[in-house]
Amino acid sequence: VVGLSGGLDSATLTAEALHQDFDVYILNFNYNQKNSPELQAFWNLIDFFKKNFNNKIIGVKQLNLKPLFDEFLDVWAQMRDKGKIKEKAQHQFYAPSRNLLFVVISVVIGEIIALAKDYDEVYVGLGIHQHTKDAYGEHRNYWDITSEFAQKLQEIFDLNDVKKIKVFAPFTNKFKKDIIKRAHFVNFVLGARNVSKITQVLHKDK
Repeated sequence: VVGLSGGLDSATLTAEALHQDFDVYILNFNYNQKNSPELQAFWNLIDFFKKNFNNKIIGVKQLNLKPLFDEFLDVWAQMRDKGKIKEKAQHQFYAPSRNLLFVVISVVIGEIIALAKDYDEVYVGLGIHQHTKDAYGEHRNYWDITSEFAQKLQEIFDLNDVKKIKVFAPFTNKFKKDIIKRAHFVNFVLGARNVSKITQVLHKDK
């Protein structure tokens, strides 16, 4: 089960899972985020993946979390737009426990699918990676993109005695430039927005 936002990291993670011959169920989470171009890119990527890996895509679903959290997401969005999130969390794009929430939802869906289709194992995709200090002008990683976060999740999943649940996080100790290289290696098409980002990141590394 992979969460695909439409951005570079999750697109490369999805391509990596397909490249490794997993049966992939794709989720997209709407939580009042700002990157509407990513939502459009999501459908472009779905079209591409279905065209090239249709027999490995076992499902696609968009989940709207806004009704679930209602006014709390409105409060968060207002704080984000006023720069209060960056001020209080020391991270410009911090969304409280976002990856933890996405993982929990993914595990629930993945385990139901595994029970229905008699899969022995469920792999939950995490597109987490290391940040360089100058990537976002920040000096520490988000707590929910660290290798320790992935390890702790695996410890919890190991308690499951019904289905084997495993964290699929191939980029945990990699940097953005490594993900870009991997994206080209697995040979999937990036949209114009991500190509622009790639150019910027590679220029910084030089």
